[in-house]
Amino acid sequence: MHRWLNTEFVARWWSERPNFQQVIAKYSPRIRGEQPTRGIIIQIAGKPVGYIQVYRIRDWPDYAKYVASDEDAAGVDLFTGETENARRGLGPAIIRAFLDQVVFATMGVENLMRSCAEFLTANFTATGLDKGG
Repeated sequence: MHRWLNTEFVARWWSERPNFQQVIAKYSPRIRGEQPTRGIIIQIAGKPVGYIQVYRIRDWPDYAKYVASDEDAAGVDLFTGETENARRGLGPAIIRAFLDQVVFATMGVENLMRSCAEFLTANFTATGLDKGG
């Protein structure tokens, strides 16, 4: 995570480059399930390739006041940490699997806020997810 968050490929989306201790402090509780934001390391064939997280908008009031959403809305953020995996079409497949296996299966969330352009290629629209395609 530390290396990924400090590569130019990933860091351009954040306002600062965290040191190792900052990464441990911020992301470990998410991965262990100790915070409302649930974080998961993305693996392909057993190799860590990125990070994805989901959170209910209502659990972060400072953020929620800027986002028009219903009570059960959730946000999803992700990045592929290895540049060789970028722009290979992995994002939409990761999002679909994550939604099916984690968000819809365990959270009962039916409305998601878009956080990046990849969501559009995963059948998202401005009003929700088209589960038919």
